[in-house]
Amino acid sequence: MMNLREIAFFYNHIAVMLHAGVGIIPFFETIVKSEKNDSQKVKIKFIIENLKKGETLTSTLHKSHLIPVFDLPVIEAGEKSGELVKIFKSLSKEYDLAAATESVIRGGLLYPFLLLGFALLLPSAPAILLGEISPYRYFITIGLKLGFVIFVAKYVFHLFMKSYYSLSMAKRRHALFAKVPFLRNLSYTMSIEKFCSSLELMLEAGIPIFDALKLAGQTSPNDDINMACRRIVGEAKGGKPLPLAFEMESIFPHDIVNSITLGHESGEIPAMLRKSAEMLRNDINRDIGILAKMIPVIIHAIVMIFVAYNILSLYLGNLAALGAMF
Repeated sequence: MMNLREIAFFYNHIAVMLHAGVGIIPFFETIVKSEKNDSQKVKIKFIIENLKKGETLTSTLHKSHLIPVFDLPVIEAGEKSGELVKIFKSLSKEYDLAAATESVIRGGLLYPFLLLGFALLLPSAPAILLGEISPYRYFITIGLKLGFVIFVAKYVFHLFMKSYYSLSMAKRRHALFAKVPFLRNLSYTMSIEKFCSSLELMLEAGIPIFDALKLAGQTSPNDDINMACRRIVGEAKGGKPLPLAFEMESIFPHDIVNSITLGHESGEIPAMLRKSAEMLRNDINRDIGILAKMIPVIIHAIVMIFVAYNILSLYLGNLAALGAMF
């Protein structure tokens, strides 16, 4: 399973090779020779075998679970239109941005987690001085606590990355985020941005509007967007103007409906969607920046409460011991 930076590199690599005239099968035959991860190597060999049997790239990638599941509709559009190079370059930029954002969040969490580790060390320290526990037992206990914290953090991150590759896990992640107040709006905005950028890419690649709408609806774990896109296509095919069909769907914010309306009137829907996607990305970066600052504050507060509780317990315990002596 590739991380965000590796996904960005993979998409950029395949775009460069295709642009240079290298076929899709020779590309995978080249990278399988240098791949060190056994699991990834098995997936790539599977892709090569199925491509040689005549399967489409999208179908083969879907079966191999090599790439995130919500990138498949965009790649399918690129494959149908012959614009795979453009599609892979755009996906590479998208994951480069996501990797940079992830790095900022991780950096912001480093100091609070170190502080949390220190807080775990503090409560038992007086017990060593009083001879109640041995240093050996103390460090074993602390090691187990720290190990548990690191394990939980790594496991949560593993599940988060796995949700990129699993449709069911992605939907559970979306449902969970929708219940958390400070993540609900961020999750919604990310879903709308993904829809806009995907639809813009597909239209630029020459995919017919109705096909592009259906595929763009599948690029997000938000089922409401997917169902709305299907209804819009049905209404538009029935003769209703596209802007009015969008206006009927409450899942799309007013700004997006305006972009579709202006784009429809001017014949520049892709350009208007691109501008909307850029504005949404700015909103996402702002919200993530706020979140990256908020999480350390929350951890600091938890650590302070934890330390204060243990100091108070130690103080009250000593007072009780003194009282028993008299």
